[in-house]
Order: sequence, then structure tokens, then C-alpha cells
Amino acid sequence: MNSVKNVCRVGQMSIRNLRQMSTGKKTIVEIEQEREKDLPKDLHPMFYKLKADQKLYQKPDGIPIHFKRGARDKILYYITLSLVGVGLVGCAEFVYSLP
Repeated sequence: MNSVKNVCRVGQMSIRNLRQMSTGKKTIVEIEQEREKDLPKDLHPMFYKLKADQKLYQKPDGIPIHFKRGARDKILYYITLSLVGVGLVGCAEFVYSLP
């Protein structure tokens, strides 16, 4: 019974914190934009590529993170999935062949 009360308290605290973040404080996006304004202009070009990649992965478009890059990610995902399937079939065949 105490664990249920603790879960309810944690849930209420989380909701309270989210409300405070959305009403009175700056959002994460606003903080990131301010940080980017304060950056020196003589940074390495890979830094800007990294920032562009971070924006791509943080964009809320409903696509899972492992598919954000497009066709290349889908190909790698399905290759990995097929290799896992082959491994499972190999394990099942080994277990079946045991005396």
C-alpha cells in the first residue's frame, strides 16, 4: 500500500514540475538558442555538423530515433533484424539437435 502512495506522490511531483517548467521558466529550446548565440564564431566545422545532427534527432516528428536518417537506417535496422533471426534459428536448431 505504501508503494502505491509513493508512486502517486512521485506522479504528482512530476506533474507539478512540468507545470512549473511550462509556465514560469524558459523551455529547453529557448535555453539552447541562447547558448548558440553566445558561441564564438571560430569553432571547428564539425561542431556545427554535430549541432545540426542534434537538431535532427530532437525534432518531434514522430519518427523513432533509429529511423531518423532515412533509408540507410532502415537498411541497417532490417539487416540487424535478419541477423538476429538467423541467430535464433541457429539456436533453435542446436537445441533441437541435442540428444
